[in-house]
Amino acid sequence: MLGFFFYAVVGKLFIYTFQKFPLVRDIKNKFFSELFLCDYCLGVWFFSILSWVFSIILFKEYFYVPVISELATGVITSFLVHLISIGWKEKFGVIVVER
Repeated sequence: MLGFFFYAVVGKLFIYTFQKFPLVRDIKNKFFSELFLCDYCLGVWFFSILSWVFSIILFKEYFYVPVISELATGVITSFLVHLISIGWKEKFGVIVVER
């Protein structure tokens, strides 16, 4: 459980840092711009790669298919981290209302 938490935190830090990098924010290609600026979309790829690097695979006890299992772990983790991020922003974010 602690390993999965560490995996999720490291992945979110990678995503946050990657999205703040100036070269990523200035990409002109629409496809790559949307891919890199979307937390969930970028998270799928980062978490899938980190799943392979850290050998963290959800449902490993039930089945394991080499590439599909890492991708499924990345998708599920990205969705969970994305939901937590949305909740955090909703709870602690600042809404500016202008007249």
